[in-house]
Amino acid sequence: MIKKSAVVSGFPALNSNVRRAMEALAENGLLDEFHTTIDTTRASALLKGTPWYDVMARRALPAEVHRLTRSHPLREFSRLLSQRTPLRRIARGSNIHDSLHAIDRAVAARVRTGVAGVYGYEDAAAQSFSEAARAGIPRIYDLPIAYWREGTALLDEEASRQPEWADTLTHRRNADRAAWEERKERELGLATRIITASSFTRASLRSYPGELAPTAVIPYGAPAPSAPRPHRRDGRLRVLFVGGLSQRKGISYFFDALTPLSGAVDVTVVGLKVGESRALDRALRGGVSWIPTAPHARILELMRDSDVLVFPSLFEGFGLVLTEALSQGLPVIATPHTAAPDLITDGEEGWIVPIRSASAITERLELLLDDEPLGRKMSEAARERAMTLRWSSYAEAITQVVRDALQIEVSDTATVHVTEGTE
Repeated sequence: MIKKSAVVSGFPALNSNVRRAMEALAENGLLDEFHTTIDTTRASALLKGTPWYDVMARRALPAEVHRLTRSHPLREFSRLLSQRTPLRRIARGSNIHDSLHAIDRAVAARVRTGVAGVYGYEDAAAQSFSEAARAGIPRIYDLPIAYWREGTALLDEEASRQPEWADTLTHRRNADRAAWEERKERELGLATRIITASSFTRASLRSYPGELAPTAVIPYGAPAPSAPRPHRRDGRLRVLFVGGLSQRKGISYFFDALTPLSGAVDVTVVGLKVGESRALDRALRGGVSWIPTAPHARILELMRDSDVLVFPSLFEGFGLVLTEALSQGLPVIATPHTAAPDLITDGEEGWIVPIRSASAITERLELLLDDEPLGRKMSEAARERAMTLRWSSYAEAITQVVRDALQIEVSDTATVHVTEGTE
């Protein structure tokens, strides 16, 4: 028997993990309210079958969550407009914090009226966790990226190493970095339960200067595996990069790795520019097919039509493109600063290479160039691995963590596999 109690939650973006977590909580009667910026559920239903549907569907919610959602669109509309007008240079990167703080304030206000707990996300939980602590209710913290102290040190060093790419590092443009850091520390310190998506993120918390709540590693899921991919054409290797065009994603090392292979590879880059960088502009003009943005279905199609995904991120929390690539039978080359060590075995579904090592990436690409059967073998291994990465398992694990935090007793509960601890 389920005790009637539920959490309030909120986040501006509707990433796959946010959507799945909230859907699971709503279906199990564990979600009281969800706060976000823009909810296009009704609009997407009306526009189904039109060219606008894909745009609207990105911010649509499952019916169970939509019924519990409160929208706060003003600041997000302002942010989106600023990206598409001359105001972009003035407002670049800062307005997202306005949206995060607006959601946090809304959740905090709901806490003051009485709820059983708060499910908070990084950068959107400082006020709501403070209110929840005063009320003596649980604070579940979903940390999607590794600990900020580790990231700041690494990325500040990267700016010195690669000054031509430094302006793509958004943390350096934060108008009030001290306040940003204080919020993150307050959120972590107030949490009574922490959820991370990768072992790398959990390990990064060892740098936290204090005691932390119990931590669970719950990996994200993968889309449904595709049919086997087509074989390579004309002997050329089709190389794909998907992600923001930022040095945090290791973008300079991606382009450096391709230089020795010029003429032997076809390169597609999917992602928006982050900041201004002449080095990035030059790289994108160097025989690269650049797609600034694409619907999710189109990205999966590009994955099916590629031979390898390169994801050389310097500092990540998970990297959903990894599970998406595996689901399409696409081998991956990624760093240990992602979820790759949790997802693949080096040399089977792809490779794990050191951060900042363009030469290691080049060597793996050369292996695929010289050995087409190896690529086919890795492709099949990737599909098989994706079959084990179910979103339903993620949903069950999130539900179990919330039930445990709220001390809800449930009969005949399914076994959920999460990894506890902070080591």
